[in-house]
Amino acid sequence: FRGDDQPTISTFSYQVGSDDLDRLETQNGIVIVYQHFGVFSPRGRGKLIGRPFRAATKPPVLDRDSVECWKDIAERAAAGRLWVVATGRLLHFLHTRNYLQFELSQNADRWHITLTGIDCPIEGKLAVTPDRLNGLAFVVPAEAPEVSASAGPHGPLLPLRRAADPVRPGYHCVYLPWDKLEWPDDVVQRFSRSNRTAA
Repeated sequence: FRGDDQPTISTFSYQVGSDDLDRLETQNGIVIVYQHFGVFSPRGRGKLIGRPFRAATKPPVLDRDSVECWKDIAERAAAGRLWVVATGRLLHFLHTRNYLQFELSQNADRWHITLTGIDCPIEGKLAVTPDRLNGLAFVVPAEAPEVSASAGPHGPLLPLRRAADPVRPGYHCVYLPWDKLEWPDDVVQRFSRSNRTAA
């Protein structure tokens, strides 16, 4: 998504406002927001107010409205209502979700899901590797018996969890927890030092 105005720090708070986030939640949608946090500009895209007045942002980079917007996003994420993720990881997840192939075997005591591959329209049949399983989820009726899954017919059982689906009453979600992105310690330390220097 990119709004009508320049996608700079100056416009973030109303390009991703609370009404927009409410609609995103209601629709169970996905959005990638295109925004430059390191650039300040006036609103609009006209030649007279556009690029000639763009400049690198100076500390504090976030204005009061942007801080409030990020607080809103953080509160929704902490409550489990909003999923905030890096663009590459989101696209990787969606690719797996959309093209995953599996087989379901059912009996009275257990349903078993065998992941058989990823039918990529570009690269053809891909194997289901561990990096493809981050956040994997299936929706099953609440009355379904135990549900298990494996990558391939002879693979070990995946450590699935199960919980009531908050979006679909009467259904459960069986899933693998989403592993959050971890930053190497040296990157975190460099970022902390640069913030102290800027302050």
